Amino acid sequence: MEGGTTENEFLEADAVLIAKALGDPIRLRTYSEIAQHQEICAGELRVCEIVTPATVSHHLQTLSRAGLVSSHRKGQHILYRAIPGRLAAYRRYLTRLDKRSANRA
Repeated sequence: MEGGTTENEFLEADAVLIAKALGDPIRLRTYSEIAQHQEICAGELRVCEIVTPATVSHHLQTLSRAGLVSSHRKGQHILYRAIPGRLAAYRRYLTRLDKRSANRA
């Protein structure tokens, strides 16, 4: 998934990916922590204290596939940062969905 998706390109499939990614409590906590930093190394995430490194890696991959985080290597570390525009597009999608539902009521 591309983090720069425009509002018109944001599809139901995008919404499903994000809903699934954030629907897991550990992934939601992970995303929230990443979003609080400009960038953060995976090993610095507090979630590493409660799940295995392999599980953290899996959750980070899921967040990345959903377009919610990006990463880059710096030396031996992989740094992650949130892509706020992606979450904003998801919120706009949900708002449009809510308005359509309200119009039918």
